[in-house]
Amino acid sequence: MIAAVARIEIHPQSVRFAVHRSAIPSAIAKGLEVFAADPSVLEITAPVRFKLRGGETRLIQPEGKAAWGARRHDATLIKGLRSAHRLIQKLGANPTSSLDQLRQASCPGTQYERRLSALAFLAPDIQEAIVGGRQPAELTLDALMKIKLPLAWSDQRNLLGFNRSTRD
Repeated sequence: MIAAVARIEIHPQSVRFAVHRSAIPSAIAKGLEVFAADPSVLEITAPVRFKLRGGETRLIQPEGKAAWGARRHDATLIKGLRSAHRLIQKLGANPTSSLDQLRQASCPGTQYERRLSALAFLAPDIQEAIVGGRQPAELTLDALMKIKLPLAWSDQRNLLGFNRSTRD
């Protein structure tokens, strides 16, 4: 496969792959236009942007998803989600508590605890996506802790970038 690649160019908003035409099946190559100076090379440009995060550089598609559907398990974000559920349990309140139990529950004492506890009330599909590594690339624990999360799950999905394509 590596022999098929003539060169790879990395640009601020895209990556350009130059592939030897002979390495691509003729049925596929037939419908493609050749823009390279060399007609034996096929150039493919993928619009992406680069996101530096945690010492890594990630390729991000224009709509904010990780390039090529890559899963990204963010251990810090998952740990924060787990801590939020533990905190809610410790305080005596959780999403399945009855009204009487909620009345007797303690309130989070610090601003950090209040912000952290809100993560336990994220929409279930958002929590599943986080645990499964399918969250938008910009969604980090730090980012979640800085915003006021809406209570409505549909509003959470819109705010955090969980549109239909992200959840699938």
